[in-house]
Amino acid sequence: MHLVNNKRFQFLLNLLFWVLIAVVSATQLYIRFGDRYEGGWLNMFTRQLPLWLSWAALTPVILIIVKHISAKAWRRWKVFTIHVAIAIIISGTYSLLVAITTFTLYDGDTLLSDVWYANLLSQTASNLLVYLLIAIVGYALIWYENYKKSEIEKVELDFLNADLQRQLTNSQLQALQMQIKPHFLFNTLHSVASLIRSKDNSVAVEVIANLSDLLRYTLDETDNHLVPLSQEISFLRKYFTIEQLRFGERLKVSINITIEAEEKLVPNLILQPLVENALRHGFKNEDQVNELSIQGAVKNGRLIIAVDDNGIGIQAGKDNHQLSGIGLANTKERLATLFPGRYKFQLSNKDDGGVRVHISFPIVEDHNEPGKHGTENIHSHNS
Repeated sequence: MHLVNNKRFQFLLNLLFWVLIAVVSATQLYIRFGDRYEGGWLNMFTRQLPLWLSWAALTPVILIIVKHISAKAWRRWKVFTIHVAIAIIISGTYSLLVAITTFTLYDGDTLLSDVWYANLLSQTASNLLVYLLIAIVGYALIWYENYKKSEIEKVELDFLNADLQRQLTNSQLQALQMQIKPHFLFNTLHSVASLIRSKDNSVAVEVIANLSDLLRYTLDETDNHLVPLSQEISFLRKYFTIEQLRFGERLKVSINITIEAEEKLVPNLILQPLVENALRHGFKNEDQVNELSIQGAVKNGRLIIAVDDNGIGIQAGKDNHQLSGIGLANTKERLATLFPGRYKFQLSNKDDGGVRVHISFPIVEDHNEPGKHGTENIHSHNS
């Protein structure tokens, strides 16, 4: 148990404090009255100790009163009046105890009432000050308790919000992955149908066989929002096997990923929609050799990936399906979910023809820790 909340510790601390005050008080009185008082300092201390222990007994009472008053929605004047009344009562009681204790130190003709009255005149201010100090300590303890309580509540609320945000993010990513998988499946089946219509049944059968491997991968990785880039590249190679059967020698693919980049985590199925977008919308000339290039590297704590094609490019003033496909929209939304404010997505024409898709995001070291919030958020296209 924390010492501040330990009742026994509080009792001993309160007792020790007032005993020390009694020591100081006895020493002062002994210096003042030592020549007229028999018994030495120890006897003086034994007389002073009960007086100061009365403050030790009154301190918890005062703290309880302060706590009770602070819990009430009373006006300030009422709170002030109550504290003044209590302080006066305690001060009078304490002055009487002091008068009884020190009465024997005065001349025999001095009356107890005179000593009490003298103490009231001389000690009321100090007694009120002692009460005020105890009350201040009480309010400080209340403030500290409220502060600690608010901090605990804040931590609990932050934890709850983080947990809710994590659940929401997982749900969003799950929905987005479920969106991209049937999209990929339908497009691949469309390619199979095209092969069957062209009487190329043997190729169609081979495409279906390769498709089963890809579907097995997508089903096995359903719960993983982040996977190593090398795993994505392996998936793409199988995907290109299918597309190679469709395009034949008209498709040339180059993949250049640094060893450092291969180990980094990327959103699951992040590259396939970009490649598919280029194959479906970027290449229109059936006699053209379609070239695709995929690069990946790490720079300044970010993973940078580029997908280039040599297709028709983004044509100004025309309906560009390459800009509005489900795959691109899904990719940008998933990047925004995983890396809010820290991702970069650019779709632009290359100087030598074709389109480049450029994406980058912070390096992620843990599957459960996507990028931190920030300010950079770029997703654009240039004509």
